[in-house]
Amino acid sequence: MRRWLQGRYLLAWLLLLTDLGFILLDIGYHRTPWITFHFYCIGTDRGYAEVFQYVKEFWLIILFVLLSFNTRFRIYVLWAGLFSYFLIDDALCIHESLGRIMADFFQFVPAFGLRAKDFGELIVSASVGLVFVLGMGRWYLHCHDSLHRKINDDLLKFLLALGFCGIVFDMLHLVLQKTSWEAPFSILEDGGEMVVMSLILWYVFRLHEDREAGRARA
Repeated sequence: MRRWLQGRYLLAWLLLLTDLGFILLDIGYHRTPWITFHFYCIGTDRGYAEVFQYVKEFWLIILFVLLSFNTRFRIYVLWAGLFSYFLIDDALCIHESLGRIMADFFQFVPAFGLRAKDFGELIVSASVGLVFVLGMGRWYLHCHDSLHRKINDDLLKFLLALGFCGIVFDMLHLVLQKTSWEAPFSILEDGGEMVVMSLILWYVFRLHEDREAGRARA
């Protein structure tokens, strides 16, 4: 047990415990009369938990850029670009704004418990995802380095988990509004995104640290 609380896992524990603290504050905000300041809610735009997400995304951008320079694999520039979009989107609510514009332009109508703008947001997210997938696919066609292909496979799994929390749980949260399931799915959506982002940050940080350790031994 001790080895899980030190060394290469220490950063993961620090990040996850901080996420857990924000989740508990969110539960306290919604379930008790003692926490009333809405910035303690993890779903609040620019609240304390969301700012912590901004910091994680910013650190990931820096780490991916460093990995690109150190490994000469430009695929990490694509990852840095993706997380730059995540950071800008989270801070400026880009997909919400564009989703609303698309819903008005194409005259989407509410359906399946979702609002018209939710369908616009899905199209925006799918478009960004398509650009990323095309870039990633092009890299896979030309890269034969087994180590970096495995690293990208791992990162893609993390990305799928992040998308599941941010899209699937988000849609279920909207559909189940004003029911007893609304609060649990709200935590699964926002809390899940926080946990997955922390694990991605820990993983990429370890990639950088392992490379630096390897260079020191060489």
